[in-house]
Amino acid sequence: MKKQESCIKDADDKDDLMDCVNDAKKESKKMWISEMYMDEEDDEELKKLVWNDAEKQKTLKEMSEWLAEMEKMLPCLKEAKVMTDMMKCYGWEK
Repeated sequence: MKKQESCIKDADDKDDLMDCVNDAKKESKKMWISEMYMDEEDDEELKKLVWNDAEKQKTLKEMSEWLAEMEKMLPCLKEAKVMTDMMKCYGWEK
């Protein structure tokens, strides 16, 4: 995610942004989390998105907040031995 954040910081136009998104999709497939990454609805929203400085700053802020949450979960994820343990870290299973 930090790699994607860096890519987005450098994305000056929508083509650059789409390169970042496509790279992230490839990485998510390698990690077997592609279903968690983006769906068709997200793709449609992305097509309509106007990429400007305000949108870029908003996206970077959201990513920063999400990364902070992930860092809080990291100890739990490191301890996870099976998928259900990981799901508990995300709060998906109680």
